[in-house]
Formats: sequence, structure tokens, C-alpha cells
Amino acid sequence: MSIDNGVTYRLECRADRNRSLNVYGTTPTSLANVCLYNSANNDICQQWVFVESGGNNKGYLKCKGNPQLMLDIYTGTSNPTISGVNAQVYAQSETAYFEIEDSSNGYIKIKSLYNGRYLTANQGKNGTSGGKGVNSGGNVYFYNGGLTDNSQDWLPIKLDNGGDEPGEAPIAPPSDIESVDIMQRYNAPLPFTGSKITIYNVKTDSNEKNDKSKEQYHRGSGFRPSENNMNFLDTEKGQTVLSTIQNFAKTVFNQTDLPARWQVAYYLFGEFDQNAKFHHGVDMDVHDGDAIHAFWGGEVVSKGGNYGRVQIYVADLDVTTIYLHMKNIPNTFNVGDYIEEGTVIGYQSNVSRDSIRSHLHFEVRRGRTVYAGDSTISDANKALASIIPYGYMKK
Repeated sequence: MSIDNGVTYRLECRADRNRSLNVYGTTPTSLANVCLYNSANNDICQQWVFVESGGNNKGYLKCKGNPQLMLDIYTGTSNPTISGVNAQVYAQSETAYFEIEDSSNGYIKIKSLYNGRYLTANQGKNGTSGGKGVNSGGNVYFYNGGLTDNSQDWLPIKLDNGGDEPGEAPIAPPSDIESVDIMQRYNAPLPFTGSKITIYNVKTDSNEKNDKSKEQYHRGSGFRPSENNMNFLDTEKGQTVLSTIQNFAKTVFNQTDLPARWQVAYYLFGEFDQNAKFHHGVDMDVHDGDAIHAFWGGEVVSKGGNYGRVQIYVADLDVTTIYLHMKNIPNTFNVGDYIEEGTVIGYQSNVSRDSIRSHLHFEVRRGRTVYAGDSTISDANKALASIIPYGYMKK
């Protein structure tokens, strides 16, 4: 994969995918310790710019928050136990010169050209300012290559396109549809009113938000589309929701001729009855047994289970795409693998703990989540915020 000159990245640790390479503190300062910390794209201490020097993926990793500082190896004499080992930030020098090596599935390794060691992380906790060295929890240091625990693999997540130009923002949901958090409960359904979904009587009571009642994912879930309520406009690209779903289905099922419009999108995202039960995605029935292809490429974070699922984290969009109810999920990829868009990930079926008709359920969730859809209990630990999916069903 390598990385591009002048582009800003967040470097996520493969062994601890909730944490990234971080300069300790609120802004990068000289000699500050480099460690792992909870991942955040907007954290200036996790933004690294690759400055190519000498070609062949060699160069420096510059702090976006302080361009005078580079990722560096401590070589001082005041603390000999960490000299030549600990990662810090410091002015550009020979100890800050690295080579970027490809690993697997989009990950890279960062090799010091000063001592030949590789950037390595102690996963499992956030690092500190003083917790330095090989044995400190959450610390980042340089160690001999060849470790097999993924602690030397880093995922470069692009944050801009280089220079002062901002990168492409994640694809947003259609601008004329209000977002919904599934942890909320409503006193009434969410009817279509013109071009918007109107939300009534949002409950804010904490007990209601932590309600333990079951989420009914199917058996009548979601909006049952008709000719009228499918045709509200998505003004962002001038497509109706119906045409968005149809075009998505053509791509995912790799077909040009589709069944009737009500069948291709027979349940939509949203609340569907007076008890505020919620459907988290879009259901499509093309043909039982037809191959399903990944719409977006990315990292496989979950597969199989009671709901015949494949979940793919799309780093450029910072969302997880979820495909449910599939059978015969291929053994050609595993959790942790990177797959390309268009890869066959399963076949339309009715795999579920409930009695349902054969269909594909597609939904989108924020960030990288391995929430599997196997539990129907709605609580803060399991029911994560879902996103109105239509903006992520087109390119």
C-alpha cells in the first residue's frame, strides 16, 4: 500500500484497533512521549504527515500540530534504559528517518533507518507521558522486526489529500433527511412528509433510553414502501431514494434487470409502529441464492453468526457497512482481511434466528464496530447509533 508524500494520516494499531499513534499531551511539544491513545481523526496529536526524502518510501513522519517535530527515536544519555528504543517527537535528524514497508491487508510497518528496528506498540491501554520503554503499558517503541502479534502493523487512515487542501469528506446521508439515533424512543411512527422524515415526541428520559425491550429487526419491520412514499427526493444528487436503492442493488447483485420496485426495496430504514420499534437498514429481495458483492472495499471486522453477516469497515468513510442474512459466506477471506469492492461476500438467503423471507439487509454504523446483529436487546452496550444509509448506497 505504502503512503503518499505530503498526505496526513492517522496511524491505527493493528493489535489494538481502538487506539492510534499519538503524541502525549494536547499539542505536540519537543521530546514528548509517543504512545497509543483512543483513536480520533480530529485529534491534532494523532495527525502525521509523510515527508518523502530519498524515494522508495523513505522519509519522515511530521507532526501536523507542530511541523518542526518528527517521529523520532530517543538517543539521549540521561535515561540509558530507553536510549535507542523509545519513540518521541523531536527536530528532524538522522534518528527520525524511516522506511515504510507494506505488510498485509493495507497495513504498513515503519522501519528505522537509524538502527533497523520497527515501530512497535504495547496494546491494551492508553500510554502516558512518563511510561516509556519496552514494558510500559500503551507505550510505543522501536524493536527488532519479526513479531507476529500485529504490534508492528499500522493502518494509515488518510485524513486529507496533501498540502493545504482538505480531503474528501465522508459521504453524508442525504441532506434533506434528518438523522435518527436508535437509542431514542418515539411516541409515534416517523411518517413521510414531503421530502423529509419528521420525528415526533423524542423522549429524553434516561430510563426510556436504556429500555431493555427487544428490537424487532424483521417480522414486519421498517417502512413498507409504496409508489408515493418511496419517491421523496434526495436533493444532494437529484436521485429518489427508490432509484438510489435500485442502483445499489444493481451493483451489489451485479445485475441490470431487477424485479418489481416494491420487491427490490421492500422495507426501509426507520420506525414502524406505535411501540417505536426500529428497522436499522434497508431490505432488498432480488433473487434467493444470488451472489452479493461488497459495495465498498475495506477491512472485514465480523462474519458468520446467527444472522449470516459480513461487516466491513470502510476507513476512508469511517463507517462500518453491514450485510445480513446471507448463506455460503466464502472462506476465501477472514476477519482482519482487506477485501476489494466487488468481492463476493455471500448469497441472498434467510439466515436468521427468526422466520423471515429471503433478502439482503444492508445497514451502516458509525466508526469501526463489530456489533454483530446477533442480539436484539437494546442497551447502550449493544445497540449502537445507526446512520440513515442512503448516502452510503451511492458513489
